[in-house]
Amino acid sequence: MSNFDDWGAENEDWDSSEGNSDFDFAWDPEGNFQHVAQPKKSRVAFVKQQPLWIKIAAGVTVGVVVLFIFLQVGGITKLRTLGVLRESISAEAMCLNGLQVVGELSIGVFNTAVMNRAIDHADRVKSQRSGDLAVDEAAWSVADSAYLVQEVIRSIPGKINSADMMLGDRFDALNSDGLEATSLAVAQASENLSAACGSAAEDVNSLAGGGALSPVTPSESLENLTESDSNSNSEVIAEGSLSESSLSENPSEISKIDINSDDNDQAVVTSDNDEVPDESTSDSEIAFLTFNVCHSECKDPAPAWNVRNSRIAKVIVDSNVDVVGLQEVTNWQVDGATTQWGDIQRLLAADGFIGPKVSDQYNICTKSNRQPCVDTARILFDSKRLEQLNSINGLPAAGYSTLEAIAPGIELNASNRTVAWAYLREFTGKPFLAMSLHMDSDRTVSAEDARRDVAEGLNLWVEDLNRSIGIDPSAVVLMADLNSYDARQSDGAQTVLRQQGWTDAWNAPDKRNVMYSTINYTPDTQHYGGWPPRPRPFSEIATRIDYIFSRGNADVVDYEVMLWLNPDGTFDADYQASDHQSVRATLAM
Repeated sequence: MSNFDDWGAENEDWDSSEGNSDFDFAWDPEGNFQHVAQPKKSRVAFVKQQPLWIKIAAGVTVGVVVLFIFLQVGGITKLRTLGVLRESISAEAMCLNGLQVVGELSIGVFNTAVMNRAIDHADRVKSQRSGDLAVDEAAWSVADSAYLVQEVIRSIPGKINSADMMLGDRFDALNSDGLEATSLAVAQASENLSAACGSAAEDVNSLAGGGALSPVTPSESLENLTESDSNSNSEVIAEGSLSESSLSENPSEISKIDINSDDNDQAVVTSDNDEVPDESTSDSEIAFLTFNVCHSECKDPAPAWNVRNSRIAKVIVDSNVDVVGLQEVTNWQVDGATTQWGDIQRLLAADGFIGPKVSDQYNICTKSNRQPCVDTARILFDSKRLEQLNSINGLPAAGYSTLEAIAPGIELNASNRTVAWAYLREFTGKPFLAMSLHMDSDRTVSAEDARRDVAEGLNLWVEDLNRSIGIDPSAVVLMADLNSYDARQSDGAQTVLRQQGWTDAWNAPDKRNVMYSTINYTPDTQHYGGWPPRPRPFSEIATRIDYIFSRGNADVVDYEVMLWLNPDGTFDADYQASDHQSVRATLAM
């Protein structure tokens, strides 16, 4: 029997260093026996050793599997976007789809949702072709410019997209050269598209007029462009009219990325109203009314609710306003199953006034495990002129929040009171936030502290609300019964709001009836219980606890304490609806 040395001698031709043995042991240079790992065979060598037909079959199989997976994850769309496959559409539709890309870029590229929409539109354009090569190349160029914008935005540090930062800070953090190049690329691409589509303008208008497409005006702001719900790639919804002259007038204007615009902070707003208005307005005037109507069980000598309800409706309609902030409107039953709030809405529906839709998610009073709300603040708006917006998650952008959310820790009587809020806009205007608020009337120190705390916390609360809803309003308007006035509370809530940057509508250049108090409980009329036969004029500044405040892009045009009087100076009974006068203000938005 041979030992290992003899066995090794008998196999002199074996060399463990060559790595081609099936053995899994060897001797080291000192003659010690070592266990070694069995060497791996080359996969390349294995494939080379296979017959040709096996190689072909394997390749086809792998290709089919890869293609199947590719198609399952949207491969057709990818192929179209890459230009391998393209859907044939009309030149007119191609023009409009290209303009939609520019429209999205014009809305605000700093918002992720908006940028994603722009890229989606760009992908769609890249997946299409028409019979007009000039139009196609111009539209594809617009899509490419959208991709360029995306790359620039992605290069910005993540913190720059924070809503906590001012736009100026955001601009300072940008690569200015890259931004300038991007803006120029978008401008040039949209100009080329406008030029290429000029020859098709007449056909585009014809197609839009027939209902297949809604027309577009490139020279106007494209902020109102919205994506169609149609599955057709050739359909878009926009506003304005498309003509050869408008296409070539100043095409580059539509493509400028306005980094100084507040619209860049937030998501695109959408509404439930699909109607396209006949006219667009610029810097238009919107009239607001604040009105404490006295709740349905207003104490004597107030007329009964079934008398006052029609008077309230008459005051609102004849005030000729667009938005109404109401206070002391309850959910108490007034007639069978009808509540006070429901009755007011019923009486005003014929004149187009409606209350905003409110989902449970935005109604703190419907949340579980909390005390009942004193939810008497309401909002109405004229649906013939204004529309309610939707939040970023598609819910109606309106709700009820407690004052506790604005000023945590305030006393209980104040904390359960609500502020009603709604994001509205003219059909062709920018969004604004309307709020109605009713402060506690107690004269205790804690109640006064609560009123001040709410006023101090309002700005921050509005900013948080804007972020959560996904809308950056151009203006915020507060219609409120603050139960605070300068003669009694010189440092009260109204003063705090002014210090916080809110504009008091009382300072309007055009003021009417300001010698009259907004409340009918004055020193020499209080014995009438809030229902005097005539208003009491003040020789100096009248007492007022009802206010309209605004901030943002809203200039006060006029202010009026609303009064309807008989020739002898007494109240017209048809309009004497409450122990308060309503207050009206017109704002240029």
